[in-house]
Amino acid sequence: FPVEVRVTGVSVAYNIGVGIFGGMGPLISDAGNKVIDPKSLVSAPAAYTMVFGALSLLACLGSRWLSSRGLMRVTHIRDAPY
Repeated sequence: FPVEVRVTGVSVAYNIGVGIFGGMGPLISDAGNKVIDPKSLVSAPAAYTMVFGALSLLACLGSRWLSSRGLMRVTHIRDAPY
């Protein structure tokens, strides 16, 4: 893809993700406070952050695993420098 199209695609996908998960974060955390006691060891906002952090880590590790098996090409990892 040309650079302009690639940058637009990445920025739209990033901003939609931030809008959904970042914008809904306070609502989900507030609803989680009704389920998880805010004074417990892990509060709802911390649990929300840890869950989505773990999900991001799994996505990164999964892409590396699939790439090493030849099932997916991770384009930002190159065999040789530019």
